[in-house]
Amino acid sequence: YVYVQLEGEAGDLSLAGFAFYYAGVFLFSFLLHSQLFDWKPKIIPTYTNNASVPKEPINEKVIVIVIDGMRKDRFEQANAPFLKWLRQHGTEFAQMETVYPARTVVCFTSMFTGTYPFEHGIRSNMVWKLGIKVESIFDSLRKVGKTGRLLGIAHLVDSFGDDVETVTAVMHNDVADRNIIERAKRIMEEQDPDLLIVQLIATDQTGHSRGVLYEEYLQKIEEADALIKEYVEWLEQKGKLKNATLIICADHGQADGIGGHGHLDEGERFVPFFLYGPAIEQGKRIDEKKSLVSVAPTIAYLLGTPYPSHSRGPVLTEAIRKREAEDEEAKSDRLFTSV
Repeated sequence: YVYVQLEGEAGDLSLAGFAFYYAGVFLFSFLLHSQLFDWKPKIIPTYTNNASVPKEPINEKVIVIVIDGMRKDRFEQANAPFLKWLRQHGTEFAQMETVYPARTVVCFTSMFTGTYPFEHGIRSNMVWKLGIKVESIFDSLRKVGKTGRLLGIAHLVDSFGDDVETVTAVMHNDVADRNIIERAKRIMEEQDPDLLIVQLIATDQTGHSRGVLYEEYLQKIEEADALIKEYVEWLEQKGKLKNATLIICADHGQADGIGGHGHLDEGERFVPFFLYGPAIEQGKRIDEKKSLVSVAPTIAYLLGTPYPSHSRGPVLTEAIRKREAEDEEAKSDRLFTSV
């Protein structure tokens, strides 16, 4: 029909026809996302209020390692003994949900502000200017004289401005995570931040280029496992883990086929998430649905900082030992190097 119109055989296509067509597309899109998109994560309506920040910090350090794009079911299939040991001897949140849209920049910004795109202002992987509209965990740390750094791929962590250390994405994917881990060692040795967040990228990149169902994708998860083991043992040798919590997670999963993410295919929606350390409950699994917006307030709780101004996620208190149990654990032989 459109071809006939353009050829002039049925007259000029009217502006009213164009308007009607685009109005229909808009209405369909609106109804789909507002009424029919029932798998979109529910927004937490209140700011963080389920726990008061302790008067004394629980931890001296928190280390967060984000394996970008690590799909939950493929992690289960991977040979990743170190990460699975940490999960077994820590606390796992088995229904940890990402945010929408499930894009890396959106997810990282939500994780470390504790809120959603409508508040922090990052709605895609395009960052038009540095900075976000709300406080981040890094702002909370500054309020109490503490420091934090986020190490990641330059264009994927730019929303946090001066609080990041970046590496270029222009390198062979087989050496990307190795380069990031070596940089993470230098940051800890030279700057010694109270909070260090590390983004490993090779799993995600392989998912995009090859797809999550190929062996190469599992191989990158397994390589990440070995690199994280090396890094944790290095931190232990340097005395950085005497009173620390380790958080391991993904920011999102990936869809089937040539890996994509953003619109919450079931393979994207739920991510691996577990904590380990002397302040963390051992051998515990939480099956209640949780959200990645709980990451920032949980870090704040552990390090004794105020919650970021617009933090909505509840603190993951189920994972945190009571003080008496934590003191007993600190006296035991269960150290990171025992893995």
